Amino acid sequence: SQTGYAAGLVTSQIVDLASELQEATGISDTFTLNAAGLLATFTEIGGNQFTRATETILNMTDAMYFGNVTMENLRGTTIQVGKALNDPILGLTALKRVGVAFTAEQKIQIKQFVGLNKVAKAQQIILDELNKEFGESSKIDTYQKAVNRMSQAFGDFRKRVGADLEPALKEL
Repeated sequence: SQTGYAAGLVTSQIVDLASELQEATGISDTFTLNAAGLLATFTEIGGNQFTRATETILNMTDAMYFGNVTMENLRGTTIQVGKALNDPILGLTALKRVGVAFTAEQKIQIKQFVGLNKVAKAQQIILDELNKEFGESSKIDTYQKAVNRMSQAFGDFRKRVGADLEPALKEL
């Protein structure tokens, strides 16, 4: 896709990332793919920052919604983080509204990096702070995550069985 290339990743890399994150978090790879697709519309986010942002979005959504990661919750967080990373200076204000605090030094560094056209470095500071505040919340094992993992495993099983049966059904 056009925006996928802007992110510096091909579709198969994003699918692999979603699968890895589903394994680690129990959050549906479909949810992650949808979030990554939405994140890819923010054309200033690429490469490693895109990958980190995708995982950060899962952690933030998990923490902010107490483990209730729905597509709607994920969509809202993706837009917040996407806007913040796409325009780091304005992004500081948007993230402050949801309780993310940046030090005066971080704010100055972000402005300097943006002024030097080193947006990826400014994004790095934002992602570091988000990871400090939200950590790997989505990877912490809870009962709900165990249920999610079981549900995702069953869904993946159904997809595989369907794919295996499809050629036989076409012959009928």
